[in-house]
Amino acid sequence: MGHGGDGITGAGLVTAFARRVAEAGGRAYEVGGAVRDRLLGREPRDTDLEVYGLEPAALEAVIAEFGSVRRVGARLGVYVLKGVEIALPQGPGGVEDPHLEPREAARRRDLTVNALLRDPLTGNIKDFFGGRADLARRRLRHVDPATFAEDPLRLLRVARYHAELGFAVDPATAVLCRRLSLTGIAWERIGQEWRRWLLRAGEPGRGLDALVYTGAERHFPLLRALRGCPQPPMVHPEGDAWTHTAAVLDAAARRRTGDADRDWPLMLAALLHDLGKPDATHRRGGQWRASGHAAISVAKLGAFLHGIDRGQATGRLVRALVAYHGHVERLYRQGAGRPAYRR
Repeated sequence: MGHGGDGITGAGLVTAFARRVAEAGGRAYEVGGAVRDRLLGREPRDTDLEVYGLEPAALEAVIAEFGSVRRVGARLGVYVLKGVEIALPQGPGGVEDPHLEPREAARRRDLTVNALLRDPLTGNIKDFFGGRADLARRRLRHVDPATFAEDPLRLLRVARYHAELGFAVDPATAVLCRRLSLTGIAWERIGQEWRRWLLRAGEPGRGLDALVYTGAERHFPLLRALRGCPQPPMVHPEGDAWTHTAAVLDAAARRRTGDADRDWPLMLAALLHDLGKPDATHRRGGQWRASGHAAISVAKLGAFLHGIDRGQATGRLVRALVAYHGHVERLYRQGAGRPAYRR
């Protein structure tokens, strides 16, 4: 391995890899969210490269200079090299085509702000569909209506980006979303979108309204039932249980630790803690009450978790948090110490 790629990581790896691809007769571009985040002044969470002009064997030969050749994914896999995902461009029908023009590959991406390409060697950015203008307008807009429906999961992804970026959803894009359906999409893929949403967004609660705007809420009836569910204003001034859940999500996000094993159950519990309120809420003594809603929430949350996370450990933690969320609140208000929480 003459280029000494084993010890290179991060931005240095991307630049060195792009240089070797160019020497082999191809061109590597940074694509997707990393380009978007750089333009927003944010540190990219993930790095994705798209390589043009090299057949798979030639691309694998370049990858082998920097580490092991590892391809993941079932039908359309990507290569993973030290945390960097590397793929060939995809043409119509998702077929890999190393000789596809970058504009045509970008056309198949979901949103204009994610359809930007950056040359790691020059820093130049290719923007074929007005992505930079949409970044400036803080707008989520589809690239091409003909290709947008190729992945129905984009229905949920748009809501996730609304929560993560705080961008408005373009009305025409919302119309396209409402034509999509999550029926038949693997629960693991749906769960991955929820996980990214709840663990990455600074204000994840605002994504709930995007579920309504895009029509995605119909796939989550347990959450949809929270809309319009009344609450006592003295205790929950937010209004209905839906708005209250959004506020709780945002509050929980401020208490994330960065440890996904701890944060994921916390955020799920914040999302699901009031699932029982629509069944438990009634008016008594001139006030709205939801006695016993925590137990009903516990009984209902398994159905929701089955569609996004079937892990036993996750379920056990979420059930405990939901079952006792009222007790924890009282202890917090009382300034209780660790022994009380342990009991």
